[in-house]
Amino acid sequence: MSTITIKANSSPTGLDAVLASQCKLRRKNMACDELFLEVAENSPARSWQYGDLIELFDGSTRRFRGKVCKIETLETHAKKTIAITVKNPFWDLEQIIYQQQATVYASGSQTQKARSKVVLGIDAGGNKLTAQAQAAAIASYAVSKGADFSIGTIELGCDMLADEASDITCAEALKKVLRWSPACCVFFNYNCAGAPTLNIAKRASLPVASINADAGDIAEYAAAKRDDLAVESVLVKYERENIVGENAILEIEEDAYPPNANFGGKKSIVMSVELGGYKANIQKHQIETRTIQMSSKQWWKNRVQQLAEAEDFDIISASRTGALSKELVEGTIVSGMNCQSARDTITGTFAIENADGSELTKTISIKMATTNASTGVYPIWTATRTPEAAPQGLAQAIFEAASALQF
Repeated sequence: MSTITIKANSSPTGLDAVLASQCKLRRKNMACDELFLEVAENSPARSWQYGDLIELFDGSTRRFRGKVCKIETLETHAKKTIAITVKNPFWDLEQIIYQQQATVYASGSQTQKARSKVVLGIDAGGNKLTAQAQAAAIASYAVSKGADFSIGTIELGCDMLADEASDITCAEALKKVLRWSPACCVFFNYNCAGAPTLNIAKRASLPVASINADAGDIAEYAAAKRDDLAVESVLVKYERENIVGENAILEIEEDAYPPNANFGGKKSIVMSVELGGYKANIQKHQIETRTIQMSSKQWWKNRVQQLAEAEDFDIISASRTGALSKELVEGTIVSGMNCQSARDTITGTFAIENADGSELTKTISIKMATTNASTGVYPIWTATRTPEAAPQGLAQAIFEAASALQF
Protein backbone atom coordinates (compact mmCIF):
# COMPACT_ATOMS: atom_id res chain seq x y z
CA MET A 1 0.00 0.00 0.00
CA SER A 2 1.19 3.53 -0.80
CA THR A 3 1.79 6.06 1.94
CA ILE A 4 -0.62 8.98 1.94
CA THR A 5 0.99 12.25 2.95
CA ILE A 6 -0.14 15.85 3.07
CA LYS A 7 1.88 19.00 2.54
CA ALA A 8 0.58 22.16 4.16
CA ASN A 9 2.39 25.22 2.81
CA SER A 10 5.16 22.84 1.58
CA SER A 11 5.61 21.14 5.00
CA PRO A 12 4.95 17.37 4.68
CA THR A 13 3.07 15.36 7.29
CA GLY A 14 1.22 12.04 7.40
CA LEU A 15 -2.52 11.51 7.81
CA ASP A 16 -1.87 9.90 11.17
CA ALA A 17 0.14 12.93 12.27
CA VAL A 18 -2.77 15.28 11.59
CA LEU A 19 -5.09 12.90 13.48
CA ALA A 20 -7.41 12.52 10.48
CA SER A 21 -10.53 10.40 10.92
CA GLN A 22 -11.68 11.06 7.33
CA CYS A 23 -9.89 11.98 4.12
CA LYS A 24 -11.99 12.19 0.95
CA LEU A 25 -10.98 13.42 -2.49
CA ARG A 26 -13.86 14.28 -4.81
CA ARG A 27 -13.17 14.77 -8.53
CA LYS A 28 -15.67 16.87 -10.50
CA ASN A 29 -16.17 18.05 -14.06
CA MET A 30 -16.63 21.81 -14.61
CA ALA A 31 -16.50 22.33 -10.84
CA CYS A 32 -13.96 22.31 -8.03
CA ASP A 33 -12.20 19.10 -7.06
CA GLU A 34 -12.40 19.00 -3.27
CA LEU A 35 -10.26 17.47 -0.55
CA PHE A 36 -12.22 16.97 2.67
CA LEU A 37 -10.48 16.27 5.96
CA GLU A 38 -12.00 15.65 9.35
CA VAL A 39 -9.37 15.87 12.09
CA ALA A 40 -9.32 15.73 15.87
CA GLU A 41 -9.71 18.87 17.94
CA ASN A 42 -6.04 18.82 18.95
CA SER A 43 -4.76 18.18 15.40
CA PRO A 44 -1.85 20.28 14.08
CA ALA A 45 -4.17 21.02 11.11
CA ARG A 46 -6.22 23.33 13.31
CA SER A 47 -3.52 25.95 12.68
CA TRP A 48 -4.26 25.94 8.96
CA GLN A 49 -5.69 29.21 7.68
CA TYR A 50 -8.07 30.20 4.89
CA GLY A 51 -6.07 30.24 1.64
CA ASP A 52 -3.25 27.92 2.83
CA LEU A 53 -1.79 25.71 0.08
CA ILE A 54 -2.51 22.00 0.66
CA GLU A 55 -1.20 19.06 -1.40
CA LEU A 56 -2.08 15.36 -1.19
CA PHE A 57 0.48 12.71 -2.17
CA ASP A 58 0.03 9.01 -2.80
CA GLY A 59 3.60 7.87 -2.33
CA SER A 60 5.57 10.16 -4.65
CA THR A 61 2.55 10.88 -6.88
CA ARG A 62 0.74 14.12 -6.23
CA ARG A 63 -3.01 13.53 -6.39
CA PHE A 64 -4.28 16.98 -5.46
CA ARG A 65 -3.30 20.60 -4.90
CA GLY A 66 -5.56 23.39 -3.72
CA LYS A 67 -6.26 26.02 -1.11
CA VAL A 68 -8.22 25.92 2.14
CA CYS A 69 -11.65 27.44 1.58
CA LYS A 70 -13.55 26.44 4.72
CA ILE A 71 -12.76 25.42 8.30
CA GLU A 72 -15.62 24.27 10.52
CA THR A 73 -15.82 23.02 14.09
CA LEU A 74 -18.11 19.98 14.44
CA GLU A 75 -19.28 19.08 17.93
CA THR A 76 -21.47 16.27 19.25
CA HIS A 77 -22.09 14.99 22.77
CA ALA A 78 -19.25 12.51 22.31
CA LYS A 79 -16.52 14.39 20.46
CA LYS A 80 -15.36 17.61 18.88
CA THR A 81 -13.69 17.60 15.45
CA ILE A 82 -12.58 20.06 12.79
CA ALA A 83 -13.76 19.77 9.16
CA ILE A 84 -11.48 21.29 6.53
CA THR A 85 -12.46 21.73 2.86
CA VAL A 86 -9.77 22.40 0.26
CA LYS A 87 -10.63 23.37 -3.34
CA ASN A 88 -8.48 23.00 -6.41
CA PRO A 89 -7.57 25.87 -8.83
CA PHE A 90 -11.02 25.79 -10.46
CA TRP A 91 -11.91 27.83 -7.38
CA ASP A 92 -9.68 30.59 -8.79
CA LEU A 93 -11.72 30.57 -11.98
CA GLU A 94 -14.85 31.06 -9.86
CA GLN A 95 -13.38 34.14 -8.15
CA ILE A 96 -11.88 36.07 -11.08
CA ILE A 97 -14.16 38.26 -13.21
CA TYR A 98 -13.36 37.76 -16.89
CA GLN A 99 -12.44 40.90 -18.83
CA GLN A 100 -11.52 41.63 -22.45
CA GLN A 101 -9.43 44.38 -23.95
CA ALA A 102 -11.34 47.00 -25.94
CA THR A 103 -10.41 50.20 -27.77
CA VAL A 104 -12.02 53.13 -25.95
CA TYR A 105 -11.63 56.88 -25.61
CA ALA A 106 -10.17 58.23 -22.40
CA SER A 107 -9.14 61.85 -21.80
CA GLY A 108 -9.74 62.63 -25.46
CA SER A 109 -7.53 59.92 -26.97
CA GLN A 110 -7.81 56.28 -28.04
CA THR A 111 -6.51 53.67 -25.63
CA GLN A 112 -6.92 50.02 -24.63
CA LYS A 113 -9.03 49.29 -21.56
CA ALA A 114 -10.21 46.06 -19.94
CA ARG A 115 -14.00 45.68 -19.92
CA SER A 116 -16.09 43.27 -17.85
CA LYS A 117 -18.83 43.55 -20.48
CA VAL A 118 -17.51 40.87 -22.81
CA VAL A 119 -18.46 39.25 -26.10
CA LEU A 120 -17.38 35.62 -26.07
CA GLY A 121 -16.41 34.30 -29.48
CA ILE A 122 -14.97 37.66 -30.63
CA ASP A 123 -11.44 38.94 -29.95
CA ALA A 124 -10.37 42.53 -29.21
CA GLY A 125 -9.96 43.21 -32.93
CA GLY A 126 -13.50 42.09 -33.75
CA ASN A 127 -12.37 38.79 -35.30
CA LYS A 128 -14.32 35.56 -34.80
CA LEU A 129 -12.87 33.04 -32.34
CA THR A 130 -13.37 29.29 -32.23
CA ALA A 131 -14.51 27.71 -28.97
CA GLN A 132 -10.98 26.36 -28.50
CA ALA A 133 -9.37 29.79 -28.92
CA GLN A 134 -11.89 31.44 -26.60
CA ALA A 135 -11.40 28.79 -23.88
CA ALA A 136 -7.63 29.30 -24.12
CA ALA A 137 -8.09 33.07 -23.84
CA ILE A 138 -10.20 32.69 -20.69
CA ALA A 139 -7.65 30.36 -19.09
CA SER A 140 -4.76 32.68 -20.00
CA TYR A 141 -6.56 35.67 -18.53
CA ALA A 142 -7.18 33.80 -15.25
CA VAL A 143 -3.50 32.82 -15.02
CA SER A 144 -2.50 36.45 -15.65
CA LYS A 145 -4.65 37.43 -12.65
CA GLY A 146 -3.06 34.94 -10.30
CA ALA A 147 -4.92 31.66 -10.87
CA ASP A 148 -2.81 28.76 -9.55
CA PHE A 149 -2.56 26.56 -12.65
CA SER A 150 -0.73 26.26 -15.93
CA ILE A 151 -2.42 25.59 -19.26
CA GLY A 152 -2.12 22.14 -20.78
CA THR A 153 -4.07 20.66 -23.70
CA ILE A 154 -7.24 22.41 -24.82
CA GLU A 155 -9.11 20.42 -27.45
CA LEU A 156 -12.43 21.82 -28.65
CA GLY A 157 -13.26 21.01 -32.24
CA CYS A 158 -16.26 23.29 -32.70
CA ASP A 159 -17.20 26.83 -33.60
CA MET A 160 -19.21 29.10 -31.35
CA LEU A 161 -21.49 32.07 -31.78
CA ALA A 162 -20.90 35.46 -30.23
CA ASP A 163 -22.27 35.53 -26.69
CA GLU A 164 -22.47 38.84 -24.82
CA ALA A 165 -22.38 38.92 -21.03
CA SER A 166 -21.47 41.29 -18.21
CA ASP A 167 -19.51 40.77 -14.98
CA ILE A 168 -19.21 36.99 -15.26
CA THR A 169 -16.46 34.93 -13.66
CA CYS A 170 -13.90 33.00 -15.69
CA ALA A 171 -15.66 29.79 -14.64
CA GLU A 172 -19.01 31.08 -15.93
CA ALA A 173 -17.38 32.23 -19.16
CA LEU A 174 -15.77 28.82 -19.65
CA LYS A 175 -19.10 27.07 -19.08
CA LYS A 176 -20.73 29.30 -21.70
CA VAL A 177 -18.04 28.28 -24.19
CA LEU A 178 -18.31 24.58 -23.38
CA ARG A 179 -22.06 24.46 -23.94
CA TRP A 180 -21.17 24.33 -27.66
CA SER A 181 -19.22 21.12 -27.02
CA PRO A 182 -21.00 19.03 -24.35
CA ALA A 183 -18.85 15.96 -25.09
CA CYS A 184 -15.82 17.65 -23.49
CA CYS A 185 -14.61 17.58 -19.90
CA VAL A 186 -12.36 19.83 -17.82
CA PHE A 187 -9.77 18.27 -15.54
CA PHE A 188 -6.49 19.08 -13.80
CA ASN A 189 -3.29 17.06 -13.92
CA TYR A 190 -1.75 17.28 -10.43
CA ASN A 191 1.20 14.94 -11.02
CA CYS A 192 3.49 17.61 -12.43
CA ALA A 193 6.02 20.10 -11.13
CA GLY A 194 4.62 23.34 -9.78
CA ALA A 195 1.01 24.35 -10.35
CA PRO A 196 -1.51 21.78 -11.67
CA THR A 197 -2.21 21.73 -15.39
CA LEU A 198 -5.65 22.64 -16.73
CA ASN A 199 -6.83 20.43 -19.60
CA ILE A 200 -9.97 20.40 -21.71
CA ALA A 201 -10.50 17.35 -23.90
CA LYS A 202 -13.14 15.35 -25.69
CA ARG A 203 -14.18 12.27 -23.76
CA ALA A 204 -13.65 10.09 -26.82
CA SER A 205 -10.00 11.14 -27.08
CA LEU A 206 -9.11 10.32 -23.45
CA PRO A 207 -7.32 7.05 -22.61
CA VAL A 208 -9.27 4.13 -21.22
CA ALA A 209 -8.52 3.39 -17.56
CA SER A 210 -8.62 -0.18 -16.23
CA ILE A 211 -9.73 -0.84 -12.66
CA ASN A 212 -8.80 -4.12 -10.99
CA ALA A 213 -10.82 -4.52 -7.80
CA ASP A 214 -9.04 -7.83 -7.04
CA ALA A 215 -5.61 -6.21 -6.62
CA GLY A 216 -6.32 -5.34 -3.01
CA ASP A 217 -5.78 -1.58 -3.20
CA ILE A 218 -9.44 -0.76 -4.04
CA ALA A 219 -11.83 -1.10 -1.14
CA GLU A 220 -14.99 -0.56 -3.16
CA TYR A 221 -15.92 0.13 -6.76
CA ALA A 222 -19.26 0.74 -8.48
CA ALA A 223 -20.27 1.82 -11.98
CA ALA A 224 -23.77 3.03 -12.83
CA LYS A 225 -25.32 3.81 -16.17
CA ARG A 226 -26.41 7.46 -16.31
CA ASP A 227 -29.40 7.14 -18.58
CA ASP A 228 -30.72 10.33 -16.99
CA LEU A 229 -27.92 12.36 -18.62
CA ALA A 230 -28.63 11.20 -22.18
CA VAL A 231 -30.83 13.62 -24.14
CA GLU A 232 -33.51 12.70 -26.64
CA SER A 233 -33.73 15.94 -28.61
CA VAL A 234 -32.05 19.31 -29.09
CA LEU A 235 -33.82 22.53 -30.04
CA VAL A 236 -31.77 25.63 -30.80
CA LYS A 237 -33.73 28.87 -31.11
CA TYR A 238 -31.95 31.64 -33.00
CA GLU A 239 -33.42 35.02 -32.10
CA ARG A 240 -32.86 38.19 -34.09
CA GLU A 241 -34.18 41.63 -33.27
CA ASN A 242 -34.69 43.42 -36.56
CA ILE A 243 -34.83 47.21 -36.34
CA VAL A 244 -36.88 48.85 -39.09
CA GLY A 245 -37.04 52.59 -38.52
CA GLU A 246 -38.43 53.04 -35.03
CA ASN A 247 -39.96 49.55 -34.91
CA ALA A 248 -38.33 46.44 -33.40
CA ILE A 249 -39.43 43.09 -34.84
CA LEU A 250 -38.44 39.81 -33.14
CA GLU A 251 -37.60 36.96 -35.51
CA ILE A 252 -37.07 33.36 -34.30
CA GLU A 253 -35.48 30.64 -36.42
CA GLU A 254 -35.40 27.07 -35.06
CA ASP A 255 -32.87 24.29 -35.59
CA ALA A 256 -34.08 20.95 -34.23
CA TYR A 257 -32.67 17.40 -34.14
CA PRO A 258 -33.60 14.59 -34.57
CA PRO A 259 -36.54 15.12 -36.91
CA ASN A 260 -40.03 14.59 -35.46
CA ALA A 261 -38.78 14.36 -31.86
CA ASN A 262 -40.64 15.71 -28.84
CA PHE A 263 -38.86 19.04 -28.63
CA GLY A 264 -39.01 21.01 -25.42
CA GLY A 265 -40.24 18.11 -23.33
CA LYS A 266 -38.42 15.83 -20.93
CA LYS A 267 -34.76 15.04 -21.67
CA SER A 268 -34.69 17.78 -24.27
CA ILE A 269 -32.05 20.50 -24.53
CA VAL A 270 -33.47 23.91 -25.45
CA MET A 271 -30.98 26.69 -26.21
CA SER A 272 -31.69 30.32 -27.09
CA VAL A 273 -29.01 32.03 -29.14
CA GLU A 274 -29.04 35.73 -29.97
CA LEU A 275 -27.92 36.68 -33.46
CA GLY A 276 -27.36 40.10 -34.90
CA GLY A 277 -30.53 41.23 -36.65
CA TYR A 278 -31.35 43.36 -39.66
CA LYS A 279 -31.31 47.12 -39.17
CA ALA A 280 -32.71 49.67 -41.59
CA ASN A 281 -33.21 53.43 -41.40
CA ILE A 282 -35.83 55.41 -43.29
CA GLN A 283 -35.15 58.59 -45.23
CA LYS A 284 -38.08 60.62 -46.56
CA HIS A 285 -37.68 62.64 -49.75
CA GLN A 286 -40.35 65.22 -50.66
CA ILE A 287 -40.61 66.43 -54.23
CA GLU A 288 -42.92 68.65 -56.25
CA THR A 289 -43.47 68.11 -59.98
CA ARG A 290 -45.57 69.68 -62.75
CA THR A 291 -46.61 68.40 -66.12
CA ILE A 292 -44.59 69.74 -69.07
CA GLN A 293 -46.95 71.57 -71.49
CA MET A 294 -44.96 72.85 -74.46
CA SER A 295 -48.16 73.88 -76.29
CA SER A 296 -49.32 76.13 -73.44
CA LYS A 297 -48.51 79.87 -73.60
CA GLN A 298 -48.90 80.15 -69.83
CA TRP A 299 -46.42 77.35 -69.29
CA TRP A 300 -43.83 79.27 -71.33
CA LYS A 301 -44.69 82.57 -69.59
CA ASN A 302 -44.04 80.98 -66.22
CA ARG A 303 -40.52 80.06 -67.30
CA VAL A 304 -39.31 82.79 -69.72
CA GLN A 305 -39.31 86.44 -68.52
CA GLN A 306 -39.29 87.89 -72.06
CA LEU A 307 -42.46 85.98 -72.99
CA ALA A 308 -44.12 87.01 -69.74
CA GLU A 309 -43.49 90.72 -70.57
CA ALA A 310 -44.57 90.49 -74.25
CA GLU A 311 -47.98 91.85 -75.40
CA ASP A 312 -48.64 88.56 -77.10
CA PHE A 313 -46.85 85.70 -78.83
CA ASP A 314 -47.55 82.61 -80.87
CA ILE A 315 -45.79 79.27 -80.52
CA ILE A 316 -44.43 78.44 -83.95
CA SER A 317 -42.76 75.16 -82.91
CA ALA A 318 -41.50 73.36 -79.81
CA SER A 319 -39.18 70.37 -79.29
CA ARG A 320 -37.23 68.67 -76.51
CA THR A 321 -34.33 66.26 -76.05
CA GLY A 322 -36.02 64.08 -73.42
CA ALA A 323 -39.30 62.21 -73.03
CA LEU A 324 -40.21 62.26 -69.32
CA SER A 325 -43.57 63.90 -68.73
CA LYS A 326 -42.94 66.11 -65.68
CA GLU A 327 -40.69 68.90 -64.56
CA LEU A 328 -38.99 68.63 -61.13
CA VAL A 329 -39.95 71.87 -59.40
CA GLU A 330 -38.66 71.18 -55.89
CA GLY A 331 -36.63 68.46 -54.18
CA THR A 332 -34.16 65.88 -55.45
CA ILE A 333 -34.55 62.55 -57.18
CA VAL A 334 -32.28 59.93 -55.59
CA SER A 335 -31.74 56.24 -56.19
CA GLY A 336 -34.22 54.07 -54.36
CA MET A 337 -37.26 56.25 -55.15
CA ASN A 338 -38.31 53.88 -57.91
CA CYS A 339 -38.70 56.60 -60.52
CA GLN A 340 -36.79 58.06 -63.46
CA SER A 341 -35.05 61.39 -63.85
CA ALA A 342 -33.11 63.14 -66.59
CA ARG A 343 -31.69 66.47 -67.74
CA ASP A 344 -33.82 67.87 -70.57
CA THR A 345 -33.52 70.80 -72.97
CA ILE A 346 -36.79 72.23 -74.29
CA THR A 347 -36.62 74.56 -77.28
CA GLY A 348 -39.39 76.78 -78.66
CA THR A 349 -39.63 79.15 -81.62
CA PHE A 350 -41.98 82.11 -81.05
CA ALA A 351 -43.53 85.01 -82.99
CA ILE A 352 -43.43 87.80 -80.40
CA GLU A 353 -45.54 90.99 -80.63
CA ASN A 354 -44.04 93.98 -78.81
CA ALA A 355 -45.87 96.91 -77.17
CA ASP A 356 -45.13 99.21 -80.17
CA GLY A 357 -46.80 96.76 -82.56
CA SER A 358 -43.59 95.33 -83.99
CA GLU A 359 -43.09 91.60 -84.30
CA LEU A 360 -40.03 89.39 -84.13
CA THR A 361 -39.27 85.70 -84.33
CA LYS A 362 -37.09 84.21 -81.61
CA THR A 363 -35.88 80.74 -80.56
CA ILE A 364 -35.56 80.12 -76.82
CA SER A 365 -34.14 77.06 -75.02
CA ILE A 366 -34.55 76.20 -71.34
CA LYS A 367 -32.87 73.44 -69.37
CA MET A 368 -34.64 71.55 -66.58
CA ALA A 369 -34.68 68.36 -64.53
CA THR A 370 -37.46 66.06 -65.64
CA THR A 371 -39.01 62.94 -64.15
CA ASN A 372 -41.95 60.57 -64.36
CA ALA A 373 -42.67 60.93 -60.61
CA SER A 374 -45.67 62.69 -59.10
CA THR A 375 -45.63 65.22 -56.28
CA GLY A 376 -45.37 63.51 -52.90
CA VAL A 377 -43.16 62.07 -50.16
CA TYR A 378 -40.98 59.06 -51.05
CA PRO A 379 -39.61 56.88 -48.18
CA ILE A 380 -36.33 55.03 -48.77
CA TRP A 381 -35.22 52.20 -46.48
CA THR A 382 -31.46 51.87 -46.09
CA ALA A 383 -29.96 48.75 -44.49
CA THR A 384 -27.24 49.67 -41.99
CA ARG A 385 -26.72 46.11 -40.69
CA THR A 386 -27.26 42.77 -42.38
CA PRO A 387 -28.65 39.84 -40.36
CA GLU A 388 -26.17 37.37 -38.84
CA ALA A 389 -26.51 33.93 -40.41
CA ALA A 390 -27.37 30.96 -38.19
CA PRO A 391 -24.85 28.09 -38.27
CA GLN A 392 -25.92 24.91 -40.00
CA GLY A 393 -26.29 21.59 -38.19
CA LEU A 394 -25.58 22.87 -34.67
CA ALA A 395 -28.54 21.05 -33.11
CA GLN A 396 -27.39 17.75 -34.59
CA ALA A 397 -23.80 18.27 -33.40
CA ILE A 398 -24.95 18.99 -29.84
CA PHE A 399 -27.35 16.03 -29.89
CA GLU A 400 -24.63 13.62 -31.02
CA ALA A 401 -22.32 14.91 -28.25
CA ALA A 402 -24.90 14.87 -25.45
CA SER A 403 -26.90 11.74 -26.31
CA ALA A 404 -24.07 9.26 -25.69
CA LEU A 405 -24.60 7.05 -22.64
CA GLN A 406 -22.35 7.92 -19.72
CA PHE A 407 -21.36 5.96 -16.60
